[in-house]
Amino acid sequence: PLCVYGDITGPQLCKVIVILKELHLPYILKVVDIDALKDDPNAAPCELIRGGPAMEDPNTGIILWESGAIVEYLEETYDKTNKLRYTSFPEVWHTKQWAWHQFGGHESLMGQASFISLHEFFGDMVRSTLATIENHLSATGNLYLIGDRITYADLLYAASKEAVSTTLMRSFVEDFEIEWRKEWPRTYDWYQRLLMRDSVKKTFQERFEIMDERG
Repeated sequence: PLCVYGDITGPQLCKVIVILKELHLPYILKVVDIDALKDDPNAAPCELIRGGPAMEDPNTGIILWESGAIVEYLEETYDKTNKLRYTSFPEVWHTKQWAWHQFGGHESLMGQASFISLHEFFGDMVRSTLATIENHLSATGNLYLIGDRITYADLLYAASKEAVSTTLMRSFVEDFEIEWRKEWPRTYDWYQRLLMRDSVKKTFQERFEIMDERG
């Protein structure tokens, strides 16, 4: 099985786990404390320190770090039936476009979260993203980001949003959901479809269980 290292409290590892579950790939999850690795570099592969999560594939011998690279690798290497991707032009590039919009926009902001209000950070980040997706879905009439079938790009947004929202006050999340349904209804319906995926449900159920065990 693949070996995946990372901190389950953040969104990056959740993205990788969702894709692994979608592709029904066997894996071993080794949850680590990213901060602890700074004091003990030998606790996990050195690549993890540079950009968790990390993945080791015994089938090919490769070790990768950064969630974006890992997701692309899993798709290129193991999605043999093209379950979560297109191979046709221009859809293949539109999928990459949305995936990297998620990685670039969300991950760059994640690093600033400790310097600003978490609620302000979450609200500004998500409102901008929801408006972009709402405009796209309205203009194209699509059920998903690319056409009417789900891709790995769609799932990345679900994994990221769920991981971040579970760290916020329940009252804030509930108020924001009311705003979401009113201001960006197509995006809200799109997101509800993503939450129905078994991969998303199972990933966050496992996340809650691990976090409960850690206290």
